[in-house]
This record gives sequence, structure tokens and C-alpha cells, in this order.
Amino acid sequence: MDDLKFVDPAVQRGVLRRVHVPLLFLFLLSGAPCPGQGARSAVPGLLERPVLVDLGADRELFVDHYLIDQLKGVRLKLHHPRPAEVVIKADRSWEGELGFGQTVILHDGIYRMYYQASNKVCYAESTDGISWTKPELGIISVDGSRANNLVGTSGGEYLHDNETEPAGRIFLDSRPGVQPTKRFKAITLNEDKRANPSEEELTSKFSLDQSGLWLGSPTDVIPWVSADGKTWKKLGDKPMFRNSLYGTLDGDFSLFWSETEGQYVMYTRYFTSPNRSVGRRSLARLTAPDLFH
Repeated sequence: MDDLKFVDPAVQRGVLRRVHVPLLFLFLLSGAPCPGQGARSAVPGLLERPVLVDLGADRELFVDHYLIDQLKGVRLKLHHPRPAEVVIKADRSWEGELGFGQTVILHDGIYRMYYQASNKVCYAESTDGISWTKPELGIISVDGSRANNLVGTSGGEYLHDNETEPAGRIFLDSRPGVQPTKRFKAITLNEDKRANPSEEELTSKFSLDQSGLWLGSPTDVIPWVSADGKTWKKLGDKPMFRNSLYGTLDGDFSLFWSETEGQYVMYTRYFTSPNRSVGRRSLARLTAPDLFH
């Protein structure tokens, strides 16, 4: 069975390492057959499902018992990732330290990696996902030279809203009908920088809404577009959306077009409290029919 492959920046500082993640599957303990579906799941707490679930031609991972009626001679087993070879090293003077926020996109037979380096977005490409090159894009000038792999605007600016804001996150928009000049999209943030507040600041700067969520200064999410994924243009000054949930979009997040749902989906984390000594990370899911609603 094929492995999923991704890069993990936490394995070793200054490098990105490929990791094998075996797909989740039913591990056979004996030759006994697994009977077909026939009744609702008896596992407590699971959502009830119809007697028969029509999967069509889709491939499904057995992440729980929702699609399983009975197990005889088999069990669910989650396999663990195995570190593989280093794929990217911070060996260029403009890279500095590698950070989180790597994205790998397969487009036109080429794997395209966008990785964060000292709040800048760098680009690498590969034909097999293992051996990577850093092409000279000629977009951003560093120490008088454009011979580097930094993505940016046609005017030679970095892909962020300003120098104090996080660098852009990039994705390939697979929504049907998207213009080729806008196929690659990125989002950047314009946020009010926040450190751990004092009790007095908690009272004056943050508030609890009726559902018990902490609200703070708003963060504007700014959209960008590109035809080639290297040279970018801001899609106007109007934010894609504004969010006041404390700690939202803090760190990496995932944004994509969900073909099954017919809408854009974003997963991001946020803080349950502005007091980080007691607050916890939690996961938020945002959906929209287009990038401005």
C-alpha cells in the first residue's frame, strides 16, 4: 500500500525531512472474512448511520466504526510515521531559520513546495517528492541580487501584508471554473500583535461572547492570486473576512475547495482563553461558498 508523504520541520532544526505515513487500514489477524454492512453501529457515542451506506466509487479510510458493521478476526490499527531523508536544508543566506507552514502542491506533474524561512516564502520543486531544487525566480532582491528562490509580487515585494505580519499561506484552488490567472491563491494576515496580557489587559482588551468564546482585536484575512504560483498580486484591499476570535489563524492552517461539499473549507486553531497559562488550543472549521462570503 502506498504511503502518504509530507515534510516535518520539527525533526531537525534547519532542515525539512520527508516522513512516511502508512495509510490506516484493517490489519488482518486471521483469514476470517469481514461480513458486510447490515445494522446500525453499536459503538456508543457514534453518529447513527443508515443500514447501508452508499460509498459509490470513493475510497474510504476506516478511521472509526461508522462504516463497519462487524469485525471478526480483524482490528483497526493506526500505523506510525517513519522519518525518511532530509529534503530541504536552510543552506541559503536569505533563508535564516526554517519555520512551520510548509505546503506541497502537485501541479502539471511537478511537486511545488512553499516553505517558511524567517517570515519569507521560499519555493522548491521536485519531480518525485524526494529530490528537490531551489530555482532562481528573479523576483525579490536580496543584497542587490535577485538570484534566489523567494516568491513575491511583480513589484518585488514579499508575500505578506507588511513586515510585521506573517508570511502568506498558499493553496491551489481546484474549484471548477476558476480563471487560470487566479488558480493559485494565498492568504496573508493583518492582525493586532498580542502578547500574554495582564489581568488588567484581559478586562479592557478582551471579552467573552454569549457562547463563552474569547473575542479580541480583529484579524483581517487578505487574499492574493497568481497564475504560476511564484509572482503574486493582492486581490484588492478588501479583506476576505475578518475574525475576532482570540488566537484564530495563529500558526498554520488549511484552506481548500471541497469538491464533495461544493464549498471552501478552512481548518485553523484558536485559543480558548487569552491567558495562555490556562488557555488551550482548539480547532475551528470555517466554510464559505466563495472566498468573500
